[in-house]
Amino acid sequence: MPIVPEDYDRSPLNPEEQAALASLVQAQSFPMKRQARKNLLRLQQPIFDVVALRTQHDAQHHREIRKFVYEEMFRRGRSFWEWSQAEWINIICPTHKDFLSRHRLNGIRPSLIDMAYLLGGMSNLCPVNIMQMCMNTAQRIFGSEVIEQAFRRITDVLVGSQGRGYRDGPYLRKCKRTLCLLFLLNRSPYLEDLSEVVFQQAIASTSTLELSLFALLRSVLHELNLFEPSQEQALPSFQERYPDTSEVPQEWVQWCVAWLKQTPTLPLARRRRYLEIFFSAGRWLMANHHGIVSPEQWDEHIALDYVNFVCTSTAGEHASPAGIKSLVTKGIVGKPLAPRSIHNKLSAMSRLFRDLQDRPYAVGEEATRKITRRFLPHEIFATPPSIKRLIQPDPRDLDELTWCKLTYAAATFTEEDCASFRSYPVSYHRALALLWVSSARRANEIRRLRIGCIRRDWDPEMLNEHGVPFPVQNAQLCYLHVPPNKTKGPYWIPIPQYVADAIEVWEQERPKNQHMLIDPKDNSLVDFLFCFRGSILGRDFLNKSLIPALCKRAGIPERDARGAITSHRGRSTIATMLRRNGLSLDDISEFLGHAKPEMVRAYARTDPFWNCPRKMETSKVKVRSSLRE
Repeated sequence: MPIVPEDYDRSPLNPEEQAALASLVQAQSFPMKRQARKNLLRLQQPIFDVVALRTQHDAQHHREIRKFVYEEMFRRGRSFWEWSQAEWINIICPTHKDFLSRHRLNGIRPSLIDMAYLLGGMSNLCPVNIMQMCMNTAQRIFGSEVIEQAFRRITDVLVGSQGRGYRDGPYLRKCKRTLCLLFLLNRSPYLEDLSEVVFQQAIASTSTLELSLFALLRSVLHELNLFEPSQEQALPSFQERYPDTSEVPQEWVQWCVAWLKQTPTLPLARRRRYLEIFFSAGRWLMANHHGIVSPEQWDEHIALDYVNFVCTSTAGEHASPAGIKSLVTKGIVGKPLAPRSIHNKLSAMSRLFRDLQDRPYAVGEEATRKITRRFLPHEIFATPPSIKRLIQPDPRDLDELTWCKLTYAAATFTEEDCASFRSYPVSYHRALALLWVSSARRANEIRRLRIGCIRRDWDPEMLNEHGVPFPVQNAQLCYLHVPPNKTKGPYWIPIPQYVADAIEVWEQERPKNQHMLIDPKDNSLVDFLFCFRGSILGRDFLNKSLIPALCKRAGIPERDARGAITSHRGRSTIATMLRRNGLSLDDISEFLGHAKPEMVRAYARTDPFWNCPRKMETSKVKVRSSLRE
């Protein structure tokens, strides 16, 4: 520390010093003021030493701060050594604007903050809004060179292709500011002295900083072997992970929870969907059958009433506030439920009551029990035939010309096209875009691809359809390793050579110093291909960032008559094209990675128009001429 309180006389004010303060504040004659200042030299020295950290040669500035502090000491009857932290905060004020409004003085507040920190023992400066000036304060107190050396150790881990891919910019400046805050809280500018306690103090004291900055610094310190991470915080209780249970009978919630706990094989995404359906049914109970709070009270009349409600309801009825907000974003609030949504709601309720009737469940602290079989769930909650007929495969493939333009845009993607998200290299976007337009992969499969997912095979004895050996440069067969998905395990699919080239270019540019992450599908540690700055590709990046950029480059709207252009619609388009070109449904199903061949009917539309060779050739000519234009 540049200033140590123990080096000064910190005894309370004596009568002579109190009289000297009075004579200075009450504006008596100059000789008396001169004598009073001499009597207060032991208090003047630490004040001037602190002010010199920021201003060494401005005598007027020194005198202004000295006068202000003397007035505050006279008003309080105690020296600044005896002020409490609450008094320091009251004097300095929470913001600079408040300080100006109260004291009508400009330019002295930073030095007062230094005094509170160095002389008043006030380590947590967040109550006086230190965030905007904590970097400057830390540099004045600890020295700029010490701060820069510490931060250089952080940036060596983060910046560049040998780091995690960060670039010097606003985010790293925020990171440096956060590091300075931690140094001030810890009263030490050394990384080795930081601990979990300091991090928790900083997190509790700041509301404007992003938690990601603290998490990033934690991970870097751990990588430098300077910081032992604390034990994993206890997972939130089962109740805290629920969807919103507002306006749902408590006993209904307990039965749903008991069912969920005894159905561990249900996928996580489906567990949450089921809970949302069940809690929505609980709100319907509160609104229409107020005395019914438990599945045990349901009879055939109530079940049929619920089926009638579901078949005639609109999107958003009896949904949670978060659910309504999501539906508003999609623009479907108030619209009739889709046939498949009706089927899903009834199927979920049918499964719930079947299980509750067949197996005993422990609800709350009571003994396990079944509910009385008053009706047959599979009959009462069966989807009406009129609605079931409406649930047919309906591929939402894109127009041929639109898809050709998107494919060309992906192949010619440039840095100007990713101006809105320049933090990622253009090779990152080009590899993603080419994968989307050529591989028919799900968005989740693309984001979970691993390093080394490309394989190139070549056999000099391979012949073309005429029995002639392939040229060496064209004899490579390229394959993409698809990670385990929701229907099958890992497998290989063929991809064009230019896509494999784009992926390998990104692999070479991908930052090297990134940790392996857990793949939630198989709980394994893997090196994800599309990992940048230690984070995997976002779930919505394709639909909300990359595809709109491709549409802008291709000069096409982001929506058509069937809705927004999404990653899944690209999958349907490729499946439909393969079907048009004569590929069997079994082969298409194998390429898409379906466990059941009949599922491909939801993706691949059979168009009789394309069965006519003359019409098909005419259409291809039109597409080529349009692209040429």
